[in-house]
Amino acid sequence: MKNFQIWENTYLDDVKCMLIPTNDIYKAVDMYNVSCMVINGVNVDLADKLTEAVKNLDEQINDITIMEEFLTKQGIEFSSVEWLPDLPVYQKLLYFDTHNQQFDDLLLCDYVSAYNWWNGSNHKTETAHDSITVTIVDTEDDPYLDLGKWNHKCNGFCTGGQQFYHEVVYKVINLDSEKVEDTYLLRCSSQWQDSHPQGVVMSKDELDAHLEKIGYKIEFREIKTKKDAKFFVENVKKFAEKNEGGDWVLNLFPGTGSVYSIIIHKDHWECEIQGEGMSAAPETISNEIDWIYKRKKMVNWSFATVY
Repeated sequence: MKNFQIWENTYLDDVKCMLIPTNDIYKAVDMYNVSCMVINGVNVDLADKLTEAVKNLDEQINDITIMEEFLTKQGIEFSSVEWLPDLPVYQKLLYFDTHNQQFDDLLLCDYVSAYNWWNGSNHKTETAHDSITVTIVDTEDDPYLDLGKWNHKCNGFCTGGQQFYHEVVYKVINLDSEKVEDTYLLRCSSQWQDSHPQGVVMSKDELDAHLEKIGYKIEFREIKTKKDAKFFVENVKKFAEKNEGGDWVLNLFPGTGSVYSIIIHKDHWECEIQGEGMSAAPETISNEIDWIYKRKKMVNWSFATVY
């Protein structure tokens, strides 16, 4: 199961619904408007004692040198004193607030969810502040639909004819910790600089409407019986006939690292199995319905046109 969060915010730079793997999100403390030092190697239990000692000083502690001299006079062993970054990781750590002249534990501060990413030229940090709506999404591991089609103009797989743009659909298992049915996550990504994957949660009707809009409409349901297999085969044929421009390839992903590429000719289908260390010449499929039914667990598929 894959775990994501969608951070939706109209104020984010061109990224309205950031799709973020949950494991990449961490807790941080917002220290942007304060000036603090971190005291490494000192137990946070000494915070109150050190604060009382500061009250007896004739001058305030406002730089690292003065802090180091103060700690030495107090007989405190420390490894280093540094300025606290604007967004430190939420952890047990002794810090000193130069404005309030007070020591404290960073764990006693409020925290926010934070996320770091590379935009192609710079490292960026996003935080889930109050204006962001967070949606928690759990999906199946493998894509439900890969909407990438080979485009000779792009010289690669893309969605809707947009260069370097790709969409993948995942079936949603849980939405905000609640089990759901007929719900899907559309993952949109691009290779352009400063772009970040975005996520949109869709119902079955919304997904169908989106597929029709981008010219990828094909009726599909889970294959459990031969009737379902027939339904699938018939609709694949209808799709290939409607979208002319060369033979079509139906890629099936069994989750074993290999790919079953079904070449859909007008009068017959062929299967070519590809994977790490293996490649075989296409074999003609004599009965498409029986073939699909026997491999009904390979429900993850994508289309590509052959030019």
